[in-house]
Amino acid sequence: MIEIPNVTLNEWLEELKPYQSKSIQQLALNNDLEEVAKIWITTQGNDSTVPFGAIQDTSPFWNNFKGEFIKFICDDSSYSEEKKLFKKENKQIKTILISTISSSIGATIGFSGAILAPAIVIMLSTVGSMGINAYCKTCQQNIEKK
Repeated sequence: MIEIPNVTLNEWLEELKPYQSKSIQQLALNNDLEEVAKIWITTQGNDSTVPFGAIQDTSPFWNNFKGEFIKFICDDSSYSEEKKLFKKENKQIKTILISTISSSIGATIGFSGAILAPAIVIMLSTVGSMGINAYCKTCQQNIEKK
């Protein structure tokens, strides 16, 4: 199992570009952290333009992203090659966690890791504050309720 540092959201946000961290801080003023990650992932661009074709439901994309994130964090057999990077003690663990998880999940769901990074930061902040075992148990209970 990997270790997720228990640091504040602001400490996680230091790993992002300034425009990303400012946007997340603004969203976090009125939303819980998981909702902020969902907003970040499912935003379809400028609201003043009309989308081509029918309005698209972005919830499947969020569900796929969250499912892969949970697999990465909670399932020891998923993403095992990528997790080998975390076995070594490293002072840059936050950076390595963000980039590895973003690129790995991005490759799986067909999305840019750079765009996923802010959502990964938010989710890692949540996991770090709860602890991996509590996070995984909560996710499992939520899955069982459905």
